[in-house]
Amino acid sequence: WAFGYDMSKAKARCWYEATLPLVDISEASSEQQEALAQIVQWLLSGAEQVSMCLRFAIRDVWAGDGELRGELGFVNASFWSHTELAFFEHVERAVRLAKADAAGALDASARLRENWLRVLQTAARGLFDQYAAGGNVESCHPERLGEAHRGLLRQLYGARLHEALGLIKPEQPTGARATSKSRA
Repeated sequence: WAFGYDMSKAKARCWYEATLPLVDISEASSEQQEALAQIVQWLLSGAEQVSMCLRFAIRDVWAGDGELRGELGFVNASFWSHTELAFFEHVERAVRLAKADAAGALDASARLRENWLRVLQTAARGLFDQYAAGGNVESCHPERLGEAHRGLLRQLYGARLHEALGLIKPEQPTGARATSKSRA
């Protein structure tokens, strides 16, 4: 159980508490522990990157180039709460992979990391729609909404996120962009 205040200049802004499951790897070899640590690091790096991209996309919709008053920490908290259960399920699967075959665990975890990528993409798109696109259409700026949405999708499906997850981004078929632009 972890708990504490979010503080800003000696002022308590918010109380946080969480219960985290314990993963027993005490009987795992050092090679298994290292493989597990690398897989979990990939999962966390991907989640951190998506959380940051989501927060920036929402900020871009709400403030544009101007300064946004207030804190967007609730976006991060919402993202983590939406993905927390799936994260720990993926960690449990990673533990089983590492214990079964430490030497091949990193390669064998590719499917697990691809699945985690889809979880992150789905959560980010849903939260973006909830926070950025869920308001009054007349009071928002549709052009900013569209630009932020396109930017978020570029990040969610781009090479940088694939790299954070230790994945190789699939090659886009030659001429795919030209075909989609010609239809527009």
